[in-house]
Amino acid sequence: MKRISHRGICILTPEKVFFKLKLFITNYFHPVKGGVESHVYYLAKNLIKKGHYVEVWCSNSSRDNRIKAKEEIIDKIKVKRFKTLFKIGDFGVIFPGIFFENKRFDIVHVHVYRHFHNFIPFFAKSKFILTPHWPNYPKEVRKPFVNSYIDLFDKFLGKIILNKYNKILCITDLEKEWFINKFKMNKEKLILLPDGIPASELKSKKIKHKGINVLCFGRQHKSKGFDQVIKIAKYFPKINFIIAGAKDQETENLKKLSINLKNVKI
Repeated sequence: MKRISHRGICILTPEKVFFKLKLFITNYFHPVKGGVESHVYYLAKNLIKKGHYVEVWCSNSSRDNRIKAKEEIIDKIKVKRFKTLFKIGDFGVIFPGIFFENKRFDIVHVHVYRHFHNFIPFFAKSKFILTPHWPNYPKEVRKPFVNSYIDLFDKFLGKIILNKYNKILCITDLEKEWFINKFKMNKEKLILLPDGIPASELKSKKIKHKGINVLCFGRQHKSKGFDQVIKIAKYFPKINFIIAGAKDQETENLKKLSINLKNVKI
């Protein structure tokens, strides 16, 4: 896909097809809602339109429960779910069944760094791509034992695993610099590719508030830092802060924090 910059947003447009068999591997997929899930969904959907054969492999977990369907077709995307053995924190899902599949793909595109499925290059032959989705979360967001696991993972396994990938697609300049500084990685291996938004979704929306409007868009999870937006909003009463996105564990807390602020809308 060709990348076109539009006001700091990456728009994906059709271009020549090079590969026919493509696999995405991620912890969760639709009907689970979230940024990574939408990212994979739109890439897969558009690649199918361009003539690729695409599969998505993921765990059989939702964020709270288990999904019964082992295989299904979602908007022409073949989804295969593997049994979850256990979970680590809110995001880490252990589903080792992927390592025993024999199917070959031209490209395997793995999503999110520091997860069990990152080991797939040790079990299969292909071209491997990793989109880390910004792993440098504040430590306060995670539980202490998860932070300890992360430190050990980066120290002993990080560079070994990252070297198995042909390319790493960073969604921001900050992420790219983080990998260079932390792992001394070759800059040629790191490609800046911001999250894509289909051009059809770039429709203007009229906002009733006059003046300056600040839109904060994303799943309402603690990791997104929307609570920090509300904390500073009181110092800018003439600016309207609009927090929009799928409800999650942080939604009720955001409502409580903003209850006395007229310039904040959830």
